[in-house]
Amino acid sequence: ALKDGRLGTDPLAFSGQAKITSDTLQVRSVDIGYLSHRLSEGRGDLDLGAGTYTFTARYQGEYLTDAVHMNVSLNGQFPTQGLQSFLDISLEHGLLGRLALSNIVVGQAYFPPWSILFRTDQGRLSLEGGPGNSIHGWVDSRSAFSLSLASPLPVIAGITGQIAGDRISATVDVTSFDLQLLNAVLKSPAIPTPAGTLPVLRITSGVASGRLAIEGPLGDPDYSGQLEIFGGGV
Repeated sequence: ALKDGRLGTDPLAFSGQAKITSDTLQVRSVDIGYLSHRLSEGRGDLDLGAGTYTFTARYQGEYLTDAVHMNVSLNGQFPTQGLQSFLDISLEHGLLGRLALSNIVVGQAYFPPWSILFRTDQGRLSLEGGPGNSIHGWVDSRSAFSLSLASPLPVIAGITGQIAGDRISATVDVTSFDLQLLNAVLKSPAIPTPAGTLPVLRITSGVASGRLAIEGPLGDPDYSGQLEIFGGGV
């Protein structure tokens, strides 16, 4: 729940227009802002008679230190049993959908479009897709979950765990983690050199693998475990 327009301790901004009839809901000019993330030009339709929903918007934000821009499209279907059925949708119902991302720009680089398919069945929400079909996962009615990340993602790993209230307990088996991702976290200051302006510290190569345990409050869990580094370069 939001308290005083905040998600946690951070402000959440929302605006838009809505039109409601007995069987439809239309939203237009939806704008949502949270931290460095923003959805704009949002528009969507929910048709209870046909059992369909659609939503499109423009996303802009920040991934590590790069500006990100993309188009977002969500559409799908659900059982046609009226408004109460839609409001009561749980993991037992036949909810189907597709989240598609296109016109993806990260920094100055353009990336091909990709999508995630999701469905609910027998108490479980399943999803699959991502770049090169690299993301597979599920979450059930007890908030247990599993997530598998594969190539071409920079992190290849399997995650299993459960969320109970405001606490998380999970295990992460890391097959391969590209250490160059840490450069954005380190944010090493730049200094002038004969070869140009370069960061004081920059990871140039290497991968890590191992197992991590995540335990504690969702907002600030503890991490423990061991990772081995191969071919590291600084």
